[in-house]
Amino acid sequence: VPAELIRPKAPDAGKKILLEYLPFWRRISFLNKVTIRNIFRYRQRLAMMMVGIGGCTALLVAGFGLRDSIVNVVDYQFTDVTTYDMTVYFMDGQSEEEQQDFLKDVSYAAEHAMFYHQSSMDLDFDNQVRKISLIASDDGVRDFIDFHSGEESLEYPGVNEALLSVGAAEAMGIRVGDEISMRNADMQTLKLKVTGIYDNHVDNFVLVHPDTVERQWGEQPEMQMAFVTLKEGADMDQLSGKITGMSDVMNISVSQDFADMVRSMMDALDLVVVVVVVCAGLLAATVLYNLTNININERIREIATIKVLGFNSKETSAYVFKENILLTVVGAGLGLVLGKYFLDFVMSQVKIDMVWFKALIMPASYLWSVVLTMVAALFTGCFGSKAPEKTNPSDDSNVPPGLVDVKPTETQPEPTETEPVLSENSAVVNADQLSVRSSPSVNSPVIGTLEKGEIVEVIDTRTSLGIQWARISKGWVAAEYLDFNFDPNFGNEDPGTTTEPTESGNQGGTTTASTKGVITATELYIRKEPNAGSKSVGSYAKGEVVTILET
Repeated sequence: VPAELIRPKAPDAGKKILLEYLPFWRRISFLNKVTIRNIFRYRQRLAMMMVGIGGCTALLVAGFGLRDSIVNVVDYQFTDVTTYDMTVYFMDGQSEEEQQDFLKDVSYAAEHAMFYHQSSMDLDFDNQVRKISLIASDDGVRDFIDFHSGEESLEYPGVNEALLSVGAAEAMGIRVGDEISMRNADMQTLKLKVTGIYDNHVDNFVLVHPDTVERQWGEQPEMQMAFVTLKEGADMDQLSGKITGMSDVMNISVSQDFADMVRSMMDALDLVVVVVVVCAGLLAATVLYNLTNININERIREIATIKVLGFNSKETSAYVFKENILLTVVGAGLGLVLGKYFLDFVMSQVKIDMVWFKALIMPASYLWSVVLTMVAALFTGCFGSKAPEKTNPSDDSNVPPGLVDVKPTETQPEPTETEPVLSENSAVVNADQLSVRSSPSVNSPVIGTLEKGEIVEVIDTRTSLGIQWARISKGWVAAEYLDFNFDPNFGNEDPGTTTEPTESGNQGGTTTASTKGVITATELYIRKEPNAGSKSVGSYAKGEVVTILET
């Protein structure tokens, strides 16, 4: 049927989602059910939202986590790992008597002090060589350095054992239980078993017991350095000046000064963190804005339908953006998990010889990542909320394929009421009374009517809200009430008019008026006489236009 061909394709049959089989589904409001169904109905858009929003949140988490990992390095190192206030470098190894004299001289300001051996060594493991500092001391060094791995406290190594800082261990792939070799400038070597890997953010060290050095080198190591911890309220500058003035002291290093130097180095990375966070925020806004536009453009007919059903602008916007907000919340939750793994990957690629960064994300960073993602969603929602308001329910110009061949308006002949010009775009009204409207919408004003049997010329067609409209010279009418393969009303002659005799096919004669008709049968026989038993002298095919001379 021609009318069926010009109607839009019916949507696919709906399917139940998994949530509909759960008991709480009945308690959900109707509009919330529609929202949930729409989310799972457009699976491709669901995947795009999850990947887009989850990726943006993951970038924000990684950006804030990068800042947490870098900025807090100094605090962790000089608060949680090394607790001494000063390191003293002597020109030569100190004897027991010299050590006691030094401790006596600084006792007025120093709460604790301890001598140890430190030297530069080459760490050899698995065909890799790396410069590292060797510290030889008894377990009294635990008063100055906290040996731990995460929350786990580590035991001090025994003979032929070693504690290794995590930076060197990760760089060379060393694990607990591995055998390592160390060599100094005099080609003296130490063979050690790694019994622990401790957290240390600045510089790399290997700690051994002095008995290990004595057993493998045959002599006790020289104690040419000392850790010093000051009493509360002691004057650091005054003590530093006193120690520097000692004849056998080569140099001193104040932990606070060293911490300030490292902190200034870390501050230079703040700009990188800011750029990452800003770019992640802009990316989130861009992704959400584009996905919102795609969502609206793909659902123009749906939005127009609910507006016709009576939804106001606020309700229409909420209908669309409620899905976006829900997907944003779920995507942000996914991004928090992905962000942790992404930060671990980023930190594994940050290789600085003297500094080790631990991947760390503070709770506030998670919170800010979610907040910024939601702000981006609300921001794009404010800009995109006007798009559904601009949707015109009668402005859907998709023209489905049909029998009518649409031609430009200016090329169409102006039809006349006395003698319509029939063409392939001609149609007859099959309704008792057909309203002519100013635009293709059931809500547009009626500007006229057509009676049953009137022949019209269709200029254009348009589909709006599932209704096919046809444009004629007077306005717009519903196309379903037009018959394109029609039987004209042959008895509608005007008896007051006369015409010249007209010949048509094998028929002849004269009548007071002539009308045109279209053949509607597949094949129509032409007979010599006006009766069914008369001999056939020819035939017409369906669709041919003929002139009726007499009935």
